[in-house]
Amino acid sequence: MGILARMAGRIGNIVGKIRGGGSSLPGYLALKIEPDFLDKIVFPKEVILVTGTNGKTSVTNMLAHIYKSAGYNISTNAHGANILQGIATVALNDSNSKGVIEKDVAILEVDEGYLPIIMKQVKPTSLIITNLFDDQADRFGSKYQLAEKIFSSIPEDISLYINGNDPILVNMSRLLSNRKTKYYGIKLEGAQCHGEPCPSCGELLWYTNHHYDQLGEYNCPCGFKNPDYDYFASDVDLENNRFCFGGTGIRAEIRALYEIYNMVAAMTVAVDRGIEENTVSRAIETWTPISGRLESIKWRGKDTWINLVKNPAGFNATLELLRREEKETYSLVVAVNNEPADGVDTTWYEKISWDNIINTPIEGVFVTGSAMNEMIEVLRAKGFKTEGFSLQEDLTIVDRIGSKPVFLANYTAMSSVKNWISKNNQQ
Repeated sequence: MGILARMAGRIGNIVGKIRGGGSSLPGYLALKIEPDFLDKIVFPKEVILVTGTNGKTSVTNMLAHIYKSAGYNISTNAHGANILQGIATVALNDSNSKGVIEKDVAILEVDEGYLPIIMKQVKPTSLIITNLFDDQADRFGSKYQLAEKIFSSIPEDISLYINGNDPILVNMSRLLSNRKTKYYGIKLEGAQCHGEPCPSCGELLWYTNHHYDQLGEYNCPCGFKNPDYDYFASDVDLENNRFCFGGTGIRAEIRALYEIYNMVAAMTVAVDRGIEENTVSRAIETWTPISGRLESIKWRGKDTWINLVKNPAGFNATLELLRREEKETYSLVVAVNNEPADGVDTTWYEKISWDNIINTPIEGVFVTGSAMNEMIEVLRAKGFKTEGFSLQEDLTIVDRIGSKPVFLANYTAMSSVKNWISKNNQQ
């Protein structure tokens, strides 16, 4: 490893600390000087990559928490810096002067678009794919195109962990050979309906238990159906924060079904890699959500929450949570940008199931961000009382949003919204 690359990385760390950010800057500078920097890093013998449209940051953090609880020394990108320079930053910070990461295991979140490139340089031993939903169409294309790109790049000598409730993932995984594939899932009663086109024959799948988006228990006359799960959750009770995994009852901080999907993904890998199930269960029960993911906050003395929403699947799951939980008057503050990191295309706003909350005690929806006008147009067409505002300029909005606002923000809007909450959160 070149001295200049390492020195540039150290300078990046210093600059990042001064600026209060810059989590990927060290890796960015190191790669600028030495493009093959990651090829020269000696990673631990066990390298677990986590990818997918939704849930990868939470699963990475859960899995890291489990491994730490089991006494492992880990290397991870816990803050979600998941593209090439983010991975390079982890390697730079955790390796010694010879480029060796002297840890027991590396657990790394990887952006699904960058996965093929990163797998060539990091050479993982295990890969978790949480789901593939429509997201950032201008960047990824359709979820089917993204699936083909990902699965065509997966090396043979890898342990693959697949969400068996996602027909797109299941179909692609069955086309692979010489992979050690394990399926996880959730057994849960849901609506019966036709849904996603069968990825094998094109006819509509029949869902005997539909969970959300394309996830659920499904079958097709052509013979395509859910695989037998190697690991699964059952007896799901969201009202009492409980579910079962294997033979163990779990009581954890859960409010939405997708949180259980994330937990089952992390638990599956940990148990399958040899960590005792009791250790895994205790770790999951003590895990707390990361910043911005169904995060409980206070607004002027009242309990409320904020959540990341960045595509139809995540948005609709969040609206379902609002429908189920919010029984008292509330307002909704939605922050949406259309920066490159969010996806410039905003047509997916029309796929949001706003009807889910039309009969809840919602007072109004307040929208901000660079894609504010596009979201307002969709909301007004659905019949919602809607108002746009600027975080920087509108000083009266604090009084108009009411006593209990729930905050939803997409990727690049999240930090601005949290800063605005902190600045204005006074009784």
